[in-house]
Amino acid sequence: MAYQLKEIFAALAATENGAEMVADLQQEIGNLRTESAARRNKEKELLGLLGIDDPAKAPETIKGINETLTALKAAGQKPETMGAQFEALSKQVKELTDKMTQAEEKAKQERDKRIQTTIKSQLISALNEGHAIKPDTFASLLIPNVVVKDDESIAFKQGDSEIDVKDGVNAWLKENLWAVKNTSQPGAGSTSSSNQKKMYSMEDLKNMSPAEINANWETIKKGVTE
Repeated sequence: MAYQLKEIFAALAATENGAEMVADLQQEIGNLRTESAARRNKEKELLGLLGIDDPAKAPETIKGINETLTALKAAGQKPETMGAQFEALSKQVKELTDKMTQAEEKAKQERDKRIQTTIKSQLISALNEGHAIKPDTFASLLIPNVVVKDDESIAFKQGDSEIDVKDGVNAWLKENLWAVKNTSQPGAGSTSSSNQKKMYSMEDLKNMSPAEINANWETIKKGVTE
C-alpha cells in the first residue's frame, strides 16, 4: 500500500515531537524542490547555449559535439582557439553589417532629399512660368500631386493618369485662377477712377465664402494681389 505524503505527515505529527519532525521534513522537501528547479533551469540554459531546443535530443546532439571536438583535436586543432577566432569573426561581420546598414540609410536619405529638391524645383519653375502669385507656397501645396517613378523621374498625378509636371501645374492654375497674377497692362485712359476695379488679396479670398467668390469671380479671375 502506497501512502500519500499528507498521510505520512499526519502519522508523524501524532508521535512525540512529531510536529517538529514534520516541519523539518517539509523544509527538506522544499530545499530539494528548489535545488531540482535550479538544476533544470541550468540544464535548459546549457542546452540553449549548445543550440539544443529539444531535451530528448540532447544525448545524441552532445555525442555529435564530442565526436567533432575529438576529430578536431586529432587533426591538431584547438577548439578553444577556434572559438575565439569564431567570436572575433562574428564581431567583424556585425561591424561590417552595421556599417553597410548605416551607408544604405545615408544613401536613402540623400536620394530622398535629392528627389524632393528636384520636385520642388520643377514645381516652382512651372508656377513661375504660369505667373503664380506665390510659387514657393503653391509648390509645397502641390508636392502630394507628384509621383516618383522607379527611374527617379517625376510626373504630375491627374486623376488616374500621369502627365508632365509643367502640364499638371498649368492645368491646376487654370482651375484656380485666383492663384495667378494679373499681368494685363492698363490701356489709355485706364487711370480714370471710374474704370478701375478692385483687386482682391489672398487674405480677402480666405475670408470670402464660396458664394462671395462666385459673385465676384469676374474681378477675381483677372488676378489676385499678394
